[in-house]
Amino acid sequence: MTDTPPSRRLRLKTALAGALGGAMVLLPLGQALRGQVTEIELLRAERAQLDPMTQALSLQRSLMGHRDVADRVLRGRQTLEPERRLRQQQVDAELSALHDTLSAGAWVKALTETSDLAQDWHGLARRVVLRQIGNADSTQAHQLLLEQSVQVMDLVSASAPAGSFAQLAALQARAASPSPLAPELIDALQASLQAHGLRLAERQASLQVQRAASGVALAGLFSLALAGALLLRAAPRRQRAADDPDPDRGARLGHGRRRTDAPAPQNGAQQVMDRLRARADSTTAEPPAEPPRG
Repeated sequence: MTDTPPSRRLRLKTALAGALGGAMVLLPLGQALRGQVTEIELLRAERAQLDPMTQALSLQRSLMGHRDVADRVLRGRQTLEPERRLRQQQVDAELSALHDTLSAGAWVKALTETSDLAQDWHGLARRVVLRQIGNADSTQAHQLLLEQSVQVMDLVSASAPAGSFAQLAALQARAASPSPLAPELIDALQASLQAHGLRLAERQASLQVQRAASGVALAGLFSLALAGALLLRAAPRRQRAADDPDPDRGARLGHGRRRTDAPAPQNGAQQVMDRLRARADSTTAEPPAEPPRG
């Protein structure tokens, strides 16, 4: 077998280097891609926690506004009844938005607590409209509703990752729930939740760009490694074909003829000898003639 030409050896080395290099890069790149996908899923889950948390805080603000106006109306300030009704509509809208958000997610316990809160709220609003409750009982009933809204935040944050921003916000709201929640605390929590949501959105967008680039690079490296492997696999066959001087050797018979070769032609003397031999054989094979009978 002849030596492999330098150009062919160079191509084989290049293919081998490409296949090995692609395989070495594919593994860490694949792990990085899986890490990006995992982080994106965590960011999505944490962002999903922020909407019901923010809505629960908005509900608390609306409940506090209705509480203050209802207290004056129950004390005899009937001119504030239109404002009280407006505050009541705001609470209804906040409750409806919170219920819809929780229904779209997997917060079953928080949704149940919100339904109970809505039922208690409608009962309180009806008693205020009918003037069937005093201002002290109205204030206490509003406080119970505020505590229920904080409980909703606790139930939502329970499904968040440990140490997440949603859990921290719920803890701050829970710490202030035994006493009337300060509007300043609600404003601070809402601003923090919104800022954190923006940071999560920016991080998620950056990861999605990195994921797309990693996917393209992964596909390119996989194609390179596959091409190198196929080239290496085909190299021995090409080498055998180049080293075989008779590409039809496999088609030859045992005596050196091709399966498609015709018998070699005979010369004139050989043909004459064959005819004489055939005639002698035929004469010997015939029986002698019997003599005629008298």
